[in-house]
Amino acid sequence: MTEVEQRPMLGGTSVADLATALRLARQQATPPLRLVDIGSDPSGPRSWSHAHLSKVERGLEIPTSELVRWYEMKTSTTPGFLTGLWELATGEQYLDALPPAEDVAPWTLDRVELDFDFSHDVPTAIETRDLIANVDGADRHQILVDLEDDDAATCARIEVLDGGEIVEDKKLIMGNLVRHEIYHGRAAAKGEWHRVTLRHTYRLENFDPWFTFTTKTDRMREGLVTVRFGQHLPRRVYAIDRLLSKEVRAYCAAQSPDEASSDFAPVMVDERGIARIRYAFPRAGFQYGIGWRSA
Repeated sequence: MTEVEQRPMLGGTSVADLATALRLARQQATPPLRLVDIGSDPSGPRSWSHAHLSKVERGLEIPTSELVRWYEMKTSTTPGFLTGLWELATGEQYLDALPPAEDVAPWTLDRVELDFDFSHDVPTAIETRDLIANVDGADRHQILVDLEDDDAATCARIEVLDGGEIVEDKKLIMGNLVRHEIYHGRAAAKGEWHRVTLRHTYRLENFDPWFTFTTKTDRMREGLVTVRFGQHLPRRVYAIDRLLSKEVRAYCAAQSPDEASSDFAPVMVDERGIARIRYAFPRAGFQYGIGWRSA
């Protein structure tokens, strides 16, 4: 199993919460850092004095986004975690310093929401993607779907409900990935937000008792997975948290979700047969989702 990263657990989004997160990130770094280690870094601005940092970590001064990002890098905190808290505390948007335009991806996938309906004969999922343009003129983006089957291209159908149209489908030679290019119908300006809503329709015989997504970028702020079971309630529902794909496959193949694991947590199913879990700042390359086990 993948070791679970230790992060500060915060109950709010105030400047005091951000200050606590900054202090804990510094203290929990390997090795632990002193204020002077950050304040005296030769590549950092000279305005980051020991006194200034002390006030920031006590919540007496609001740090700049540049300083918060510096904490992330110096303490090896997951990219997007501290800067995301800064956004929530200040109400401003963090914009990272971008490399030359030719190296910039057109879009940042900021949030993904997956609403999966397993209550009917044919499983479907509504996927909502919130994108932020990194450059002027961005008018399309690509999504990769991994269906983990030799007939990936025919195992599911995908359609755009809002926010664009699919202009190209291509099954990649390596692996079971299908690439869909979505044209938004207009060019966006740098920093502009765009939402795309998709519907996935699955073949029931090819569907396994879990629903997952894998993040491609550390800049994703959150992922939300919802499963609607209807009248066919499972015996147990659990959250899949930050597993590599091969580990998810091995675990589910063993059909042992009752075994204790820090990577799996029980999920409540409400009276309508709906279970949902929210993931804050998913890490790139890891798999998240919801799994269930029938009686």
